[in-house]
Amino acid sequence: MQRSKSWMLAGAVAALWMVLVSRYFPSAGEYRASADEGAYFRQAGTIVDQGFRGFSELGRVYVAERSDLPSPLRIGHISLSALALSVNRSFRALSYLSASCYAATVLLIFAFARKLWDDRIAVLASLLALSSPLANGLALRALSDTHGCLASMLALLSFAALVVRAEQKYLWVFAASLAWSLLVKETAYLLLPFYAGVLLLERVKRAHSPRSIHTRALLAVALVPLLTLAISMALLGGPTRFYEVVRIVTALNAINPHPYLEAFGAGPWYEYFIDFLLLSPLTALLFLAFCGHVIASADKSRATALVLSFFAFYLVILAALPKNPRFSLPLDPLLRIGVAGMLVTLTQQFKTRTQADFVLAAALAVLLVFDLRAFAKYFVAGKIYDPIAYNLLAAARIIPTSSQTPTQTQTAEAFFALSLRQYQAHAFAESIAASQEAIRLRPEYADAFNNLGLAYAELGDWNQAIAALEEAIRLRPSYQLARNNLAWIRTRASGAAR
Repeated sequence: MQRSKSWMLAGAVAALWMVLVSRYFPSAGEYRASADEGAYFRQAGTIVDQGFRGFSELGRVYVAERSDLPSPLRIGHISLSALALSVNRSFRALSYLSASCYAATVLLIFAFARKLWDDRIAVLASLLALSSPLANGLALRALSDTHGCLASMLALLSFAALVVRAEQKYLWVFAASLAWSLLVKETAYLLLPFYAGVLLLERVKRAHSPRSIHTRALLAVALVPLLTLAISMALLGGPTRFYEVVRIVTALNAINPHPYLEAFGAGPWYEYFIDFLLLSPLTALLFLAFCGHVIASADKSRATALVLSFFAFYLVILAALPKNPRFSLPLDPLLRIGVAGMLVTLTQQFKTRTQADFVLAAALAVLLVFDLRAFAKYFVAGKIYDPIAYNLLAAARIIPTSSQTPTQTQTAEAFFALSLRQYQAHAFAESIAASQEAIRLRPEYADAFNNLGLAYAELGDWNQAIAALEEAIRLRPSYQLARNNLAWIRTRASGAAR
């Protein structure tokens, strides 16, 4: 009975959070139809219109256009987005999907934290997760990040329960969620060595215990990816097209990245610590303290050690990719589980449970206030779409937003990078000036014309915006991003004319 009441309360809190966060969804004109949001909307719309046959068309178009927008490899997210659009064909429906996925993630944290740790950690971790500035900011948008977080958290936490409890039911949950996470976001394949390594270590450490469950789990880690690869190949139109899609994705994100990634995705491995400190300073510091406590402790929880090992492994993977806090969202719930554990540890010195609970409540209130204020600052007042470090630093007024000019390297590329920074900081007039300077130095610079058009559009100068984007396409006929931007701006211009 008590467990049922706990679940009812957790569900009510998650539902209330959904109602509150939906108040901050972007208006119809604030969604980025030319960026990732628009790509997911168009991809899901194709599946609504054509069914699963539409994935073959998505693969064909992606290979033909070589777009730097999200690829059709994300079959799981596109399919769920199509389901949302079949109910209401609008960007707002995809925002509800994002928020629903994160609400489910919080309930998942509550459920597994009770099994792996205790009730107090479960309650604290889920409440801290609900207040996460990064998660709340991404839950507003028509993006895939919260869906990817949900899938990866279910895979990790069910895997932790499998390792700790060695029960068959967790094996089935892990196998299913692993397949799901691989179909939602292709970077999940990079996490397979972690699962395989932990299972092999478990076999070695427990050589005299029953190992059948670990053997079956290793088979799942080996066979599930083969199954998801087969599904992707079949839906995208065969092995050749699948290979082409993978090759283009790799080239655009690692070998020859888009200028936006080069300008804003570079940085040292510890950049993610800077991001977390900007978004949730007290929470991030408490998590670092928790890591130190676990390392120094002689009595380590297996579940805690596994989760922190995953955190470190995932951080190593992220360090090799373009840097963006969006990619680190699956780490955010783990950070909050660690903080919950730290708070409980700190209150164990009190003589009575009443004193401990009072201090826990006070500490939780302080953390919630800091996190919610950060959400309001960066994502409500600041209206940050992409929480890259530059945007966060600019919103925090740690760096200037509109007065920066290249002083040492007077090149077209330097002015183009400046125009991108200023556009992201909503300094549109300055962005136009920087793009124009880049074009003066390099008249055939299609990327600069594209950014020039976007900045003009933000100021409502539709004729100049359309002219700049048409020039970008003339200079580079295969420039699909500029084509998407041009279609989006023409739609906005038509709406403004009415």
